[in-house]
Amino acid sequence: MERDGLVSGREVVQDTRPNKRLFTVTDAGPAELERFAASAGKPSFIPDDLLVKVQAADRVAAGTLIEQLTERAAFADAKIELLGGLLREMRGGMSEKEFLRHGERIGPYLTCLRGIAFEQGNRDWCRRSAAILEERRTAHARR
Repeated sequence: MERDGLVSGREVVQDTRPNKRLFTVTDAGPAELERFAASAGKPSFIPDDLLVKVQAADRVAAGTLIEQLTERAAFADAKIELLGGLLREMRGGMSEKEFLRHGERIGPYLTCLRGIAFEQGNRDWCRRSAAILEERRTAHARR
C-alpha cells in the first residue's frame, strides 16, 4: 500500500529485536481503508509445520512430537499472558464490559481478543495431542 500513497513508512531500529517498519496513514488512507473494510475478506490460512509433523505421527517418533507440542503449548501460554496484559492496559481501570461498551479504540481490543482465542485453541490442541501421543506410547510400550 505504501506505493499507492496511502501510507508512509519509516524504519525503526531496535536493539534486541529485528528492525521494524512503522507506517502512518496518509490523507488518502481513510477512504481506502473504508473501501477495503467493505470488500469481501479471504478465508484465513495458517501454514504450520507442526501440523504436518502431527499428521505424520504414525511414522515418526512420538517423543519428539510430544516435546514440540509441549513447547508450542508453553509458547501459547506466554502469548496469552502477553495479550492479556495488553487488554488490561487498553482497558485502564474499566471492566471489560464497560470498555467494550464505552472504550476508545475498540478495534485493537477485539483483535487482541481474537489473538487470545487463537492461542488458547493452539495451546489446548497441543496439550490434548501430546497427551494422546503419550497415552498411545505408554500403551504400546506395555505390549
